[in-house]
Amino acid sequence: MNATVRSGSPADLPQIIEIANASRTAAHWRAVDYEQIFQSKRVLLVAESNSEVIGFLVAHDTVGEWELENIVVAPVHRGWGFAKQMLQRLIHEAANRNGKFIFLEVRESNAAAKRLYERCGFQQYGRRPGYYSGPVEDAILYRFLCIPKSLENC
Repeated sequence: MNATVRSGSPADLPQIIEIANASRTAAHWRAVDYEQIFQSKRVLLVAESNSEVIGFLVAHDTVGEWELENIVVAPVHRGWGFAKQMLQRLIHEAANRNGKFIFLEVRESNAAAKRLYERCGFQQYGRRPGYYSGPVEDAILYRFLCIPKSLENC
């Protein structure tokens, strides 16, 4: 299955919210939070296949330091590399905008996400005890250094 990664639009929001709600590990934002993406310095990327949004990524640029806030692939489309495609696009977009770092946190139990981040060159640098609720769980902190050598890893 092939997917295209593109910038998201307000028309994608119903599918994005549906995908987020179907994922236990996704950050569950309110609809208004997704709508505000377009009035902020956030980037919304979507993976699309056959005119259907199958995944999305939200990141925030704060003067060269990016934060990956949410990345989710619909449960039936996981394991095909779509999250990696979106992450690669984010890495290149951050680098093209003179980004220095990309930061993120992930549930300690989310082994698939941690593998993806580590394969793409993210390095673990800390932990936030009890950061997540439902269930209570530590957050593992990662960062990616946007230098040419790092861009080749993912």
